[in-house]
Amino acid sequence: MREHEKTASGAANTESGMESMNVGTVLLSNNQHTTEEPRRQGIVESCLRRGERNAIRSDELILMTGASGTRGLQYMIEEERRHGALILARPASLGGGYYLPDDGEAGHQELLKYYQALRRRCLSSLYTVKHIRRALGFIDGQLDLNDLEDSI
Repeated sequence: MREHEKTASGAANTESGMESMNVGTVLLSNNQHTTEEPRRQGIVESCLRRGERNAIRSDELILMTGASGTRGLQYMIEEERRHGALILARPASLGGGYYLPDDGEAGHQELLKYYQALRRRCLSSLYTVKHIRRALGFIDGQLDLNDLEDSI
């Protein structure tokens, strides 16, 4: 076997200068010039319009997507977000609804606003987790990678 064909054993592809290693069924590479496969648009994302002013309420989106209800819609949205869809949500106090970021500077501001709100919510949850961990007797700073694997 030529050296550039060895991937199962973790050998280098020396002809192209790219090193790769096969770990189980995952091929890890340090090649910085690979292109990702295009992401396919999900059902929810395909129904949404750009800009917060065009947000679609949950009840309308349930009908449009065929979701089984509010929880079903939330599950669909979460799945699409995990695959890279930038589905933003307008707070219920402002009429609620889901939308895609607008184009240009307006979209940048919408993304930033949503990021900041989501970050605050995550940090708040982490404080709660911290106190629960202490009550359970976990050591501060101890990280269980299995928890991360299950949630990503």
